Amino acid sequence: MRGLDDSDPRKLSFRNLFLDTVQLARVVMTLDGVDPSRVGCMGNSQGGALALACAALEPRIRRAVSIHPFLCDFQRVWEMDLARDAYEELRYYFRHFDPRHERETEIFNRLGYVDCQHLAPKIQASVLMFTA
Repeated sequence: MRGLDDSDPRKLSFRNLFLDTVQLARVVMTLDGVDPSRVGCMGNSQGGALALACAALEPRIRRAVSIHPFLCDFQRVWEMDLARDAYEELRYYFRHFDPRHERETEIFNRLGYVDCQHLAPKIQASVLMFTA
């Protein structure tokens, strides 16, 4: 949730994490012995979300595996009353910063900036995804 109250969505902490994964992928692609046309990414939970973001933001990623990706469809998680475990910060945020939910629509719109469901259509890689 860090950066959520800033007026600039580019200051959301997950945006920077997404860009860090892209930077790492680009560094790896320059290493000796690495064929940049055969680079993939994989992760579980938050790492699953980062794998999706990396594949969406670096078009040279050819394969992505995302296991139980976190950071996907925050609003639906909230509507289904599943804001527990990895999504528990949603509950904490509303409890401490918007207990009447007067800014709920605004909050979910801002979170949409780092919601992997919006990045997924940009992925050019083959994706294997596990969910439960």
